[in-house]
Amino acid sequence: MSSTFSDRLTAAKDVIKRNHVATSTAKVYARIEERFETFLETVPSDVPEVDKVLVFLNENFNKSPEGFRAATAALRAFYVLKGAVENPLDAEVIKLAGRAVTRQAPLPRHKVKLKAGEFSEAINFLSQSAGDKPRRMMNLLLVSAGAYLRPGEALSLRNDDIEEERGYLKIQIKKDKTNQKGQPRFAWIKDGPQVVPIREWKERAQELKSVWLFPNLKDPSKPWKSRVDSGRLFDSPARPVFQ
Repeated sequence: MSSTFSDRLTAAKDVIKRNHVATSTAKVYARIEERFETFLETVPSDVPEVDKVLVFLNENFNKSPEGFRAATAALRAFYVLKGAVENPLDAEVIKLAGRAVTRQAPLPRHKVKLKAGEFSEAINFLSQSAGDKPRRMMNLLLVSAGAYLRPGEALSLRNDDIEEERGYLKIQIKKDKTNQKGQPRFAWIKDGPQVVPIREWKERAQELKSVWLFPNLKDPSKPWKSRVDSGRLFDSPARPVFQ
């Protein structure tokens, strides 16, 4: 292979390396590959490639599933661009190592469930707090718990998605985690004391001229997702919900 063609091939691979993923991801991959190349300098050349990869991953990325996945993706690209006939990242032992990292990692904090007593205390406290911010939070909790919604599903609700029907509050969920494009599904909350504040909050959202059930209070034309509206929950000092 002529030196000229070799340079052209190197340039083509550099383009792939820079652009086959987002710029920020490419920088992460580059750091991982640099560490891997430094690691290879300490390993005898006759060691199988799969063993090299397994030891490198175990010594550097065995604490975090996210870090392990990033490292395996970076090394997969590394071997592809290197022209390896058999990519060591396809080996079953590497896949098993990934499962082991996932199983031994601690559960995410968001998996911890709110106890019934803590939920009631939060609702009681929010109901006694003045202002739209605590009222909005209280009703988000009531709707999410009453209709068994994920937070993202509740935040995506519009005023038109809530209506009264035969003693129930009928909630139309147009998009959820498992049904992004299909027909909407429905949830019902039986009429009772817990529905009164939801009904009143819907009226408040309409007073703000918002189509969203949980609007951004600084810009009611938007749902409650913007960082512009992510400041303090209370406009005045208040005691903690949980002591």
